[in-house]
Amino acid sequence: FGKEYARTDIAPGTKNTIRDAGTINEWLLKQAGETGILALSGRKYIASNSREKIERILQSATTEDIAWSATLDVYRWGGPRGVLNQHIFKVIPNTGVDADYLYFALKSAIGELESKTHGSTMKHVVRGDFERTRISLPKIDEQRRIVDLLSRAEGIVRLRCEAQKKSAEIIPALFLDMFGDPATNPKGFPVVPLCDLADVQGGLQVTRARVNLALERPYLRVANVYRARLNLAEIKTIRLTEAEFRRTRLESGDLLFVEGHGNPQEVGRVAIWDNSIEGCTHQNHLIRARPKSQSLLPVYACHLLNSRGGRQSLLRAGK
Repeated sequence: FGKEYARTDIAPGTKNTIRDAGTINEWLLKQAGETGILALSGRKYIASNSREKIERILQSATTEDIAWSATLDVYRWGGPRGVLNQHIFKVIPNTGVDADYLYFALKSAIGELESKTHGSTMKHVVRGDFERTRISLPKIDEQRRIVDLLSRAEGIVRLRCEAQKKSAEIIPALFLDMFGDPATNPKGFPVVPLCDLADVQGGLQVTRARVNLALERPYLRVANVYRARLNLAEIKTIRLTEAEFRRTRLESGDLLFVEGHGNPQEVGRVAIWDNSIEGCTHQNHLIRARPKSQSLLPVYACHLLNSRGGRQSLLRAGK
């Protein structure tokens, strides 16, 4: 369906660099895939004594890129000319293969490619396994029809994401208008400790010692909990005892707090569990608060704690 044009195993250099040959690494591709914007400020460079290899591996726009190590995924490259590092395959469609169709087809094959990964710490796919991956290849007219349908679906998803982003900006403003800034409490609402209104529970520590425990259940991680929203695209499982499951099982309406994060601004972000996954628990970097009665509405608590004043209060309480 296509071919790898070129790739390099040259390590990024820090001296005698070629300033117009940026290294496209997996992180940059991920940013481009998620936002449509490539963070060129994260550009790396290769040593100038490798100039003879550069023309073979220069990356142009409108090709497909496969990050085959660590983050396994397919991305469209639409940026300036650059150089691939050793963890990315560049794929150019053959005659009779629509480039956009190839992108969607490779996306659909990610599950199969993941089953072929190797390595204990950094997972990767070897070139032979990648090249032997089979995809459906209808006639070119059918390829273009499929691309049209999938592109429309992508557009709908993009519009939905934009609507969610606008909603996320409007709701905090409405909250402040209705209730005031929690940091100053201008409307004089009563202030009580959260523990008086909710049962607070820590989560489970993820360790290898759990491998032989009786139960296996899905659990939430920091990567699943954002401000006033959940991301359940990737859910892992954990082994635990019956007593641990009874203690940490999540129920609809539970508030989930991020207890620790490398970025201090993300500590204390809160979301509401909606019970979309039955029998789910949570790890120890998430704290669960379960309202004791109707005196605390989860949606109110969530937006209060995610407001600027609420975030400042949580940061002050942090270590």
